[in-house]
Amino acid sequence: MNLLRRKAWSPYLVGAAIGVLSWFSFATADRQIGITTAFEYTAASREKRLFQVMLKRTLILRKKHGRTSRRRSTGSGC
Repeated sequence: MNLLRRKAWSPYLVGAAIGVLSWFSFATADRQIGITTAFEYTAASREKRLFQVMLKRTLILRKKHGRTSRRRSTGSGC
């Protein structure tokens, strides 16, 4: 049976293959393989946009209601 057409592969074999591939990547390109950086960049840019929207809404609400903070002091010291 062809190894590539099996329904399930050995996790040890796949792990070893990924390890050999990463060695080849370091030897030829001096860089790691992966796409994690792209995901991190996308998440950071979305978070930055969301933060800007939330900050704008907060400033509008503060101006509208005249508050400097969302928390109210209870006087209990907690």
